Amino acid sequence: MTENSSSESIDADSWVEDGIVNHNIIYHDYEEFQRIQRIDTIDTVESSNVYKANWKSTNNIVTLKSFGANNCITKNFVNELHLLHQVNSHENIIRFFGITNRTNSNYLAIFEYTDSGTLSDYLKENFKKLDWKVKLQFATQIVSAVSFLHQEDIIHRDLNSKSILIHQNVIKLANFGLSRKLSEMTSDPVMAIFETLSDLSPDPGTLAYIDPQYFRKQAFADGKFQYEIIKKSDVYSVGVLLWEISSGRPPFETYNKDAENPNDRPNIQQVFTELKQINLNEKWEKLMKELDQMQLDEGTTTVINSNDNDLIHNELLSLLDKAEQKEMKSGEIRNEETNNDYVQSIKQLIILNNKNEGETFNYLLENEDRPKNVISLAICYQFAIGTERNKVRAFKLYKELAEREYIIAIYLLGLCYEHGTGIKKNEMQAFRLYRKASKKGCVIATYRLATLYEEGIGIGKDQTKAFELYREAAAKDHVDAIYKLGICFEYGKGTKKSDIQAFKFYVKATRKGHIPAMYNLGLCFEYGTGTEINESNAFELYKKVAELDHVPAIYWLGVCFENGKGIEKNETIAFILYHKAAGMGYIIAMNKLGIFYQEGIGIAKNENEAFKSYELAAKKDHVPAIYNLGLCYENGIKVDEFEAFELYEQAAEKGHVLAKYQLGLCYEYEIGTEKNQEYQRIAQGSCDLIYYLGNYYQRETRTKHEIKALELYKEAAIDGHIPAIYQLGLCNENGIGTEKNEKKAFKLYTEAAKADHVSAIHKLGLLYESGIGTKSDKFQALYLYRLAAKKDYAPAIYSLGLCYEFGIGTEKNEIEAFKTYKVAAKNGNVTSRYKLGFCYEYGIGTRQSETKAFESYREAAIKGHTDSIYYLGKCYQHEIGTEQNETKALEIYKEAARKGHTDSIYCLGICHQYGIGTKKNEKKAFELYKAAAKNNHVLAISQLGLCYEKGLGTNKNMVKASEMYKESTRYNNLTKKYTI
Repeated sequence: MTENSSSESIDADSWVEDGIVNHNIIYHDYEEFQRIQRIDTIDTVESSNVYKANWKSTNNIVTLKSFGANNCITKNFVNELHLLHQVNSHENIIRFFGITNRTNSNYLAIFEYTDSGTLSDYLKENFKKLDWKVKLQFATQIVSAVSFLHQEDIIHRDLNSKSILIHQNVIKLANFGLSRKLSEMTSDPVMAIFETLSDLSPDPGTLAYIDPQYFRKQAFADGKFQYEIIKKSDVYSVGVLLWEISSGRPPFETYNKDAENPNDRPNIQQVFTELKQINLNEKWEKLMKELDQMQLDEGTTTVINSNDNDLIHNELLSLLDKAEQKEMKSGEIRNEETNNDYVQSIKQLIILNNKNEGETFNYLLENEDRPKNVISLAICYQFAIGTERNKVRAFKLYKELAEREYIIAIYLLGLCYEHGTGIKKNEMQAFRLYRKASKKGCVIATYRLATLYEEGIGIGKDQTKAFELYREAAAKDHVDAIYKLGICFEYGKGTKKSDIQAFKFYVKATRKGHIPAMYNLGLCFEYGTGTEINESNAFELYKKVAELDHVPAIYWLGVCFENGKGIEKNETIAFILYHKAAGMGYIIAMNKLGIFYQEGIGIAKNENEAFKSYELAAKKDHVPAIYNLGLCYENGIKVDEFEAFELYEQAAEKGHVLAKYQLGLCYEYEIGTEKNQEYQRIAQGSCDLIYYLGNYYQRETRTKHEIKALELYKEAAIDGHIPAIYQLGLCNENGIGTEKNEKKAFKLYTEAAKADHVSAIHKLGLLYESGIGTKSDKFQALYLYRLAAKKDYAPAIYSLGLCYEFGIGTEKNEIEAFKTYKVAAKNGNVTSRYKLGFCYEYGIGTRQSETKAFESYREAAIKGHTDSIYYLGKCYQHEIGTEQNETKALEIYKEAARKGHTDSIYCLGICHQYGIGTKKNEKKAFELYKAAAKNNHVLAISQLGLCYEKGLGTNKNMVKASEMYKESTRYNNLTKKYTI
């Protein structure tokens, strides 16, 4: 694209539409945005209107930016969109999401929202708070973004602290209006810049970032600008930005001619490499400042002199101290071959003191007469620094000095015995040595001794003694001991529980830079432990610790963003943080990641990724993940009821309350159990009676599985799980796994109803209506139905319809009943859909319509409603609202019969007896009547009598016939309800 004069006429809409067509820029409907409010403009150069808005589809905040008022601004803005579309993937470049526009208004560009303004403003407000780590982070991010542009052959041309935005302490490079592809540069590109600056009247301060070559007279020849813009023009601007970040002052307060010549400048990749090599590790800086405070000679403290090797010795001990403390906090046993952090720190220490490993080792070897040199020499042997590893030699050196009562050597010898370094592991001997060193005033030995008492290593567990020793070490300013005192007070370990004291010690350790203490202090502020709840403080502490790669803090920072605790809610950032923590092996985050993938929170829904995350956490024995994996197997990500059952069982055995409840449901309803597995094997046959066999098998007696289900519900109910209390009520009401106890069921439903369990509220209504477990009270039943119906509980709405239809607790009102059934049906209640069919068929509360009745039955039947399937069969058999089709009626009766529907079983018998929709088969008819008779179906019993009397499908048996007729006459008053 060539540059045109700013005086040319430009149609903004055409520019944008061309961009949409040719550059695949996405258009979004303006209605997708809500809570739109105008904010200050992003920069001072482009006089555009800028708005803050909530994007409904993502629940994220975005920035909407309008086009400027003049042609040049419009060109630059469209150019910015084109280029942003090409570099939209870099995390330090402002994200461009697309275009929208209001009715009869200009287009608006949709950008990533930034919460902290420009880099210029940020430095003015926060510079004194910034440490070098943050400054280096900013510098690295700027260089990374510019490097990415240069890789794409794009020159920014407008780099300054006002074209860089800050969001959550992350750099976002913006303002690409003047940027160009190298291939698109004209012969006088800088003149275009000057014209643009002249048109827009910029802040004069931005000139300080422009390559001084632009202003040299030698750049002009024959009235034309001859200076060629190259990538190093951006490098100059980056250099100015790095100065501004490091000093906190605007550029060129005092003039400096350094590197005016672009040939003397590095390229951007060289700048990036240099920045990456800078080491500002805060832990290392702290170690360099904290010289060892332990007694190295009897009756004396460490004396730091000008000898470089003395300095190395003292810092070696400090590093060893820190390495041991880190090991204790992680709970891992130190391995000299793999303790890279410690070894690398020692090597770096030697380099910083202008030494090499061999030189240092040789010096120590030549000066073994000094005890401190012997200690350093032993450390070199132990960790293969300047020599081959020789743990036995290291042990002997520690032992020689320990025998001379050299205090630190006694402690280090204890470490050797504890970990088996150069000697057989002996924790009791380690304990004795730590105790000896502690008595001689070695603080780290006192601390180590406390950990042994706490864990019961080499001595019996004694929390009280551990607490006393932590207090002793803390009094000598041992920061880990101070932190441990906080733990003791928080959990009442060895002392009386005191949240206030715990908070106090966490604060003290935090002030000394103790990372786990900072994290625990964050938890205190979040949950109000020993202090008032302050979610903002919690967030800041988590953030600080997370920056140091403290994995639990990264996770809890995600929790803050997920729930809007101490920071504006941002589920996308929460997802990123959970993903990072999961990648670092944090099991809880793996499970959380699964939930986000499964529900589509902060990321596109992806059930396969959810399954993988749950599976990964479950393999690491994370109980909630085991439970969630069970749900996946049961409900569809990978359907396998038996695998689901096993996973619920695993989680329940580990105390997971929801798993106990879910396992109870599995036992009660035979989901994934052995009985269910056996039944599925049998059900591979084709006989219609298999279902009846299974149904009989399930109901024949109280099963072991039902008893197991009851036990699990009880366990979950004890833990206060409301659905389990409700399910326990069902067991007592129906005698599942226990004797029927309707009064107990009533009490359990009442308990669950008080906790607002809507199914329990409805169930209580049913008990009051029927007088089960309590005195019958139709009015109370009606009240409870209405209460549950207000919560949109469809079964309760259906029950309310029955009250209106039959006058239960209220006056009979069939019209109101019909309306109520319609509401329940809309809320997904299938039985109400069936009931509507019944109302249409018989004209109850509405005009009779067999066609509508048929449609209602069919809709409910499609959703598996058994009665509706049966009535649909009747419609086909008797031509109700549809054409007669006896064959179809037969198939539908079969479908309902497989579900155990007794009327359908009976009707199937009639069909086979009289050849309705099939060939006559009296033997099959007889078997079907028998199956229906077992469920006390009156007409089936009567038909059995007829079969025995006439010898239909069986041998004649008048005794049996007489028994059947007698049985049926007892229900004679009911037979009128049944029709063939």
